[in-house]
Amino acid sequence: MTNLDWSKHFSLFDFLDDALVVADENQRVIFVNQAAEILYHRSAAEVIGKQIEDLVRVEQPAIGRAAIAEAVQGNGCWQGEAVHLGKDEQRIWVHWVVKQLDLPEAKISGTMDIVRDITDRKQAEERLQASETEKRNILDNTRVHMWAFDGYIYSYINKEWYVFTGQDSSLPLSPERWTEMVHPDDLEQAGAIWVENWQNRTEHDNYFRLKRKDGVYRDFYCHAVPVFDEQGNFRHFQGFNVDITERKQAEEYNVKLEEQLRQSHKMEAIGRLAGGVAHDFNNILTGISGYAEMVQLSLDAGDPLVADVEE
Repeated sequence: MTNLDWSKHFSLFDFLDDALVVADENQRVIFVNQAAEILYHRSAAEVIGKQIEDLVRVEQPAIGRAAIAEAVQGNGCWQGEAVHLGKDEQRIWVHWVVKQLDLPEAKISGTMDIVRDITDRKQAEERLQASETEKRNILDNTRVHMWAFDGYIYSYINKEWYVFTGQDSSLPLSPERWTEMVHPDDLEQAGAIWVENWQNRTEHDNYFRLKRKDGVYRDFYCHAVPVFDEQGNFRHFQGFNVDITERKQAEEYNVKLEEQLRQSHKMEAIGRLAGGVAHDFNNILTGISGYAEMVQLSLDAGDPLVADVEE
């Protein structure tokens, strides 16, 4: 048969969006549809009669045509995602299906490659993965504990939590990851705040002490927000814990300073009052002394009252 004869059998495939490459039993290309010409930037005239590996060049996975042919003979079909190379070494992500072809009435026996270009999807996935990796790196390297918890299991705990607590990251993500690190004196109140807001699905704040890996307890502020899906169904709480130990110590120190300042002002006021009283008392004594002198001058030297006045 001529190439035109092959085209009569496969011309309907020209309307497919997927690339179609048909090879005979000797792996020579006998037909390519328009989508294949566009995908590989090769015309049918260039590739008809050539080995299929000259057209369908695979960068990954590292699998040869012979291995694919063996899989096709055994199962009738092989498929997977791969990277093909275009005419100018352009990398093309594809979903690739190779089927066994056997059309006795047309005296055609070989393989049919059906190739769908998924480059845009894979690039979008790679960008998303890169973005997720970047976000995770940011969250893992922050000094704040980040977490997501539905009340039963943690779906996420960032790296800083494990750095601070020294917990084994392979442990189950159960509530014990938190409860075993909270100070025993804080657990009841902090737990009650959590349960109430979990039941009501409400945003909330919480305060508690957490045990550091060296056994020292540090003060933390926690903020949690409920997350819902598009249908309004509750998914989990996401939140963060911030170490406020130094801030709390500074606040306590400021309270002490304010108390000392109030005491200082109080003593200053008492001092002013005492000074005023002493001044007024001195004025009274001055008047009394003056009158005593006048009385003494009016008495005769032998008057028995002179001794009383002098006293």
